[in-house]
Amino acid sequence: MLNLIPPQQQYKPYTNTPTAAQSAVCILLRGRFKPQQGYSQLNVNNPQCTKFQEQQDIEILYIQRQYSNRDQYSGEIAFPGGKCDNDETDLQAAVREVHEEVGINLNDLECYYVCRLSKNAYMKKLRNSKSLYCSAFVIAINDPLKKTDKMKLSENEIQLAKWIKLAYFDDPIFKIKKSQHYFGPRLVAKYFKSAETAALDIGFEEILYGFTLYMTIAFLVLIQKHQKVWEHAHFVKFTFTGPMKYALEYGAKLTYKKERISLVEQWQWPISIYLIPLLILMIILIWFIFL
Repeated sequence: MLNLIPPQQQYKPYTNTPTAAQSAVCILLRGRFKPQQGYSQLNVNNPQCTKFQEQQDIEILYIQRQYSNRDQYSGEIAFPGGKCDNDETDLQAAVREVHEEVGINLNDLECYYVCRLSKNAYMKKLRNSKSLYCSAFVIAINDPLKKTDKMKLSENEIQLAKWIKLAYFDDPIFKIKKSQHYFGPRLVAKYFKSAETAALDIGFEEILYGFTLYMTIAFLVLIQKHQKVWEHAHFVKFTFTGPMKYALEYGAKLTYKKERISLVEQWQWPISIYLIPLLILMIILIWFIFL
């Protein structure tokens, strides 16, 4: 399993730049981990890719964001994470956000840096015209007694957090399915567009889809658990859909047997519906100009 992760090149941190803002999420694992000799615990200033001689009962942490009309990701299933502060590196931000959002201090636990997913994924344009990117770290906590069940959730950001067994994704009963979702600020998006996208029920009120689903699949592929996962046709043949640019950037590069996962946008309404508000706005602007 995790000992099949190939060694990475030397870790080079992503940070904020004048033209790009950086964020990071943490794919947090827990279970019984025994690293190979010579590997030390997590060091955010000098991480290294850790291989394991033994691992058992692995679980992965998912959170559900609080519902809010002001949050375009309201209520969604995600990994803990957030934007980098000032000169903070992406790994430092991931460790800090885990502590702030779910109350797990990785610096006080026996945990190991496994890897960072290879794609620093483009997410969106910010109001200050910077591009926002997101990297994803895999960190393993040696916690066979499940002490990390005791979490202190940030009430303003997180409403629920669950540890999901990694074996869950092997079970062909839990298939990828299609679901309708809105994208963008809820107060605006719900009047204009929704899109059909891949989704997976993992035991929350909401379903797992979008960016977090693609990161989950990328992680499963990385640990070569795809030897079992890809046997299920719903993973191999499903056509992922959605209007998200970062999904196109990230998900379209996932391949299996040189076969791309296609990402085709599907609009619920005809394009004319979206042109009507633009036409009205143009008429108003012309009226003001020639008034």
